[in-house]
Amino acid sequence: MKDNQRGHSYGGWYCAAITLAQSMPRANLGITRARLRDIVEGLPFLIDGWVNPFVMIYLVLVAFHLSKAEFRGARHVRRAVAYAVLICVIDCWIVMAICGLFPLIGHLLWIGGILLIISPEFFDLPNMRPRNLPAPSR
Repeated sequence: MKDNQRGHSYGGWYCAAITLAQSMPRANLGITRARLRDIVEGLPFLIDGWVNPFVMIYLVLVAFHLSKAEFRGARHVRRAVAYAVLICVIDCWIVMAICGLFPLIGHLLWIGGILLIISPEFFDLPNMRPRNLPAPSR
C-alpha cells in the first residue's frame, strides 16, 4: 500500500493487522455505548479486516470437502464464505479510495490469489466440458 499524501509504503501484513486491530475497539463498544457515527465509521474497517480470516475459513471448508468429511449444507456455507470474501475485497478497495491509499503490486497479486482460490465456487469447473467436444450421451 502506498499513501499518496505522505509518500509512505506499507507492507501487506502490516495493513491487514492494522485494519483488523482498528476495527475491534469500535466493534466491541456495542450499539448501546457507541455512537451511531462510530459504528458507521468503523464498519468498513471491520469488513475490510476480516478478508484474510474468511479466506482461511474457506480453505478449511475446502479441505473438509476434499477429504470427503463434509457436513450437511457444506456447499452453501462454502459459497456464503466465498461471497463474504468478495464483499471484503470490494470493501477493501473502497476503504483504500477513501483513505487515499494506492495499491502496489503485492496487493494486486494478493487479490488475484484470493480470486483464484474462491473461483471454483462461482464456476462449476468439474462439470464444464470443452466447447469442441459433444455433450455426453446418456
